[in-house]
Amino acid sequence: MNLGIKIKELRIENNLTQEDLAEQLGVSFQAVSRWETGVTYPDITLLPILANMFNVTVDYLLDVDILKKEEEIKEILKKDDELSHVGKVKERESLLEQALKKYPNNWDFKSRLLSVYHVQTANGTLEDEIYQKKVIELGNHILEKCTIDSKRYLAINSLIFVYDWIGETKKAEEIANNLPGDFYDTKEYAMMTISHGKENNKAVKDVIYSVLEMFDGAVAYYRGKTAGEELKVYLKYKELIDVIFEDGNYLFFNERLAGNYERCAIICARLKNKEECLKYLSLALDYAKKFDEITKGAPTTYTSLLMNGFEENPSKWTKTNEISSLERVKSNFEESKWTEFIVNDEDYKKIIEKYI
Repeated sequence: MNLGIKIKELRIENNLTQEDLAEQLGVSFQAVSRWETGVTYPDITLLPILANMFNVTVDYLLDVDILKKEEEIKEILKKDDELSHVGKVKERESLLEQALKKYPNNWDFKSRLLSVYHVQTANGTLEDEIYQKKVIELGNHILEKCTIDSKRYLAINSLIFVYDWIGETKKAEEIANNLPGDFYDTKEYAMMTISHGKENNKAVKDVIYSVLEMFDGAVAYYRGKTAGEELKVYLKYKELIDVIFEDGNYLFFNERLAGNYERCAIICARLKNKEECLKYLSLALDYAKKFDEITKGAPTTYTSLLMNGFEENPSKWTKTNEISSLERVKSNFEESKWTEFIVNDEDYKKIIEKYI
């Protein structure tokens, strides 16, 4: 239904002639007639006045169904979650770009699209530069226009990564220096200090979870003086994990352990230690297999002392590509320049055949 028909129906419902309405609005009755026949439209400044006069909303006059709009946005976000869970990056990109054409001011769509661009910036393909430019453009737009802190922090982290990756480290440092300088400034820590009862228990576990994720990132970026020193640091990560998950029920952190032992295997390849290399590769594949099995299941909870009852929902885990964790470990291992002397080894092939 167009605007003119809406105005005509509301005018008649309120027992007004075109002349009556024109007089109240300070326009000619010919103008009202042209609106109702669809020849022209009211000036945008008159829409709030018309809405108040007829006790409706401007959205109603413009035939914008708010509930329908919210439902459609929810459906798009749900679809994006589903695509994210199976690593369909290109499909997510298309979905979110189309969504923004219809809802250009939706920050959820923009933030998610930024993440999609981000994971395509350093894959060693001809598209890397294209997506680096997209991250810089969209990331700076979010920083300039968006007031939602969580979206801004995502933009900041993406910009820092891309600027550093393309060699513009000073720009990355400028952005990083504007971030809060302390873990105590985080949402998780704040919620822990102000929550009570069961909510406090969950908030404490949120903090522990965040610390583990931060430690995993720190270990991954660690560069020691020697390969042997790096290996020792990587193995320390497993010790910390076992302090938190003493019962061996790692759930999501199976993926983190797979990545950590993958690093250990490559370090041992650098040291030309075939036996240790294959030992840690087997561990990486074993944890990757467990993770892949969990991703197919229903929501579940940790059972260790510190994290008992804390829920993980595998259907909400995000993947950056469509390959399994097992395939990722194998691919990363074989693509490393240090593992060339092992990948054609019969012992290596036996390990791969066991898991893949």
